[in-house]
Amino acid sequence: MKKIKSDNDIDRELEKASFSDFDLEKAVFIEKKWSLEKSYPLNIRIKKGIIAEAKAIAREKGVPYQTLLKIYIADGVRNDKKVLERV
Repeated sequence: MKKIKSDNDIDRELEKASFSDFDLEKAVFIEKKWSLEKSYPLNIRIKKGIIAEAKAIAREKGVPYQTLLKIYIADGVRNDKKVLERV
């Protein structure tokens, strides 16, 4: 039986590792506070072409396309919030 690693196990492994051990060219970074918040299901209509492009980009980055879309949405919300706070 394969052991599922806990967040603590992963954190310990990452502490021992150096960034030079990883290929960060295709890395996708998210803020921890966003990843800890409860998520809710969402249904939206998106054109097939955009989904196809997102899937291709996600494949290149090595992440699931839905995760990539969630990151894009979170980035857009954060950027707009920053703009609105400056006004």
